[in-house]
Amino acid sequence: MDSISVNYSGADSDVIYLNWPEEKTNDLDSFIILGEGNDGVESSQISSFWSGLSSPKWNAYKESKKLVEEAPYHPGYEGAVFNDFAKPISEKIKERLLKSSKRFNANDNISEFIKDGEIELLVDELTGKFASVLDTLVIDRQNDPNSHDTAKRLAKMYIYELMDGRYTKRPDATSFPNEGSDRFEGMLCVRAELTSMCSHHHQPVRGIAVIGIIPTGRVIGLSKYVRIAQWCARRGQLQEDLVNQIAKEIMHATDTENVAVYIQATHGCMENRGVEAHSSLTQTSVVHGLFHNDSVKAEFFNNVKLQLSK
Repeated sequence: MDSISVNYSGADSDVIYLNWPEEKTNDLDSFIILGEGNDGVESSQISSFWSGLSSPKWNAYKESKKLVEEAPYHPGYEGAVFNDFAKPISEKIKERLLKSSKRFNANDNISEFIKDGEIELLVDELTGKFASVLDTLVIDRQNDPNSHDTAKRLAKMYIYELMDGRYTKRPDATSFPNEGSDRFEGMLCVRAELTSMCSHHHQPVRGIAVIGIIPTGRVIGLSKYVRIAQWCARRGQLQEDLVNQIAKEIMHATDTENVAVYIQATHGCMENRGVEAHSSLTQTSVVHGLFHNDSVKAEFFNNVKLQLSK
């Protein structure tokens, strides 16, 4: 019977680890427990190895391990989370995108190419990458109490917060009919607070969007305008792209071209580095449909002034 090298975690644990980064194999079928010490483990403790070495599942893991051991060294892949084909989960997602000729820029949503459970694996993989970054910055993650879990916190912040708009589906925005003699024919303006991230330097972008719409046949709930704007913002963005994305998504949700969006924001890449311009403010706007009309455009920007005076 073949044996495998393990990192054993104690007599009360039924979890053992293969000899590459944290690839847990506790879900394999069966194992034999021997009352012998191994690699410095006290004789009162147990070492373990698997008896089901001929099972298809075990053979798949052995082949994956062989591929990992024989693969060229790639800096930055230390601690990556591998699937059954010995590739980081990020590579599997990328393969699906490339196969579908889908763009995956910093501000693109890629949620349709991510399977259930893979977000958590992506967080685990990213944790290893951030740990390598901290090590390269010569930060003592083992002994600095403030840095113990920083890699995990950074990974969760990027996936679940700063870039959440890349990995989650479009917010539900149920539309309602706006018809009949009492339909609303005026202009609706909604203000949304935004937090985004500059895709150049990954610095925070904070600001306000004012969304204007002249409804045709459908309207959506007021909170949905804000949710859609925030979903677009939580990615690596340029403000010029963000204003266009918000307008496009609002037009999609409301089935009308009569949409205008104004954004003003401060950029960390301007404040925290480079010119360090702490009073800098960036403004962008886009108009569609009836908002190209001069009088309608003037009404919208008057409403923007009122929104920003609050």
